[in-house]
Amino acid sequence: MKDKKFKNTVKKILPVQRIGNVSGAVAEENAQHSNSAREKYEAAKKRLSDVNTWEQYAGSNATSFNLYNQNGTKIKRSAQEGDFIAIDLPGPGPRRATDMTG
Repeated sequence: MKDKKFKNTVKKILPVQRIGNVSGAVAEENAQHSNSAREKYEAAKKRLSDVNTWEQYAGSNATSFNLYNQNGTKIKRSAQEGDFIAIDLPGPGPRRATDMTG
């Protein structure tokens, strides 16, 4: 029963995808020592899970990022497995969303 409720909630908050594509982004960071590597990793992990602040990194293109829980409620916390990220890109068309899967 929970799975059916989840699917119905997803249908309410996610538009049907009609067009689109996938792109892969890669970044590398070198560190002199394992301690500085760990610090860089933790900082990157924190930035990635803090979806509600992604707009700061998107520049001035007016893209907005919002985090929602499985019930479709907008939330202000770090992303967790099962959450949804809504991405509203400038221009015509519906917003896009994706789920956080493990």
